Amino acid sequence: MSDRVLVAGATGFIGAALVARFARDGVPVVGVSRSAGIDLADLRQARELGRCAVIVNAAGRTSVPASCIDPRSFRRDNVEVVRSLLELARRDGAHVVQASSYVYGTPRRLPIDESHPLAAHNPYAASKLEAETLCTEHHRATGLPVTILRVFNAYGPSQRAGMLVPTIVAGIRAGTIEIADATPRRDFVHVDDVVDAFARAVARRPAGCAAINVGSGRSTSVAELVDLAIRASGRAATVRVKHTPRPNEIADVVADVRKAGALLGWRPRIELASGVGALLRASGVAA
Repeated sequence: MSDRVLVAGATGFIGAALVARFARDGVPVVGVSRSAGIDLADLRQARELGRCAVIVNAAGRTSVPASCIDPRSFRRDNVEVVRSLLELARRDGAHVVQASSYVYGTPRRLPIDESHPLAAHNPYAASKLEAETLCTEHHRATGLPVTILRVFNAYGPSQRAGMLVPTIVAGIRAGTIEIADATPRRDFVHVDDVVDAFARAVARRPAGCAAINVGSGRSTSVAELVDLAIRASGRAATVRVKHTPRPNEIADVVADVRKAGALLGWRPRIELASGVGALLRASGVAA
């Protein structure tokens, strides 16, 4: 069998960074994405891809507000693509590394470990949970290994506009930052740390079907993040809070990442202040 790694979603936020990491490390990789004209939800198109030893699925849509407006298309992009990729894995005997997200609903305890009850608090989370179920069923039916990485709030270079950190950076540049709600606390993890977790999953290929948290292990409020970014930029900016929390908003999220250490030898390395400062400098917002 080919030792190639297939990365689905290769032009996305995490996928593009992962393809670049594999290229630097000399890992034979083929990247596919819808932007390149390949619809992985179409099994016929997916079957035309060459054989691979590992399939990494970093494809899909991520906006919670957009998922509430159009849940049907989110399900197609986040579930049907997984179904096709699992068929390829069955054909090739490949290990699957599936990108998931926060799927725990309102926390019953902090930090949140992987044994915490699962709950979908929006259509986006529902689509990721359904994808996880497909992965679990695939492993039970075939015995092939699957590693599910539950990525908490990733941020970093090339993240699309509209997400929180890019919104703050753009606001500092404009001199006015507008946020809907300053109170929620999130576990922010740099994309380079996320990519390192994926790369380790590909290299180590844990046996069985394992779900693993990928986060920083600490929470930061939106207000604290804004203050940190303004201070790191060295600029003055007006902060306008609309006080319009999202429906079913979760107050606080902290990932327990001990399982990632045990199975992948992974731990987060980039502190939030360092990561945000580097992002501001790369964006030309800070010296």
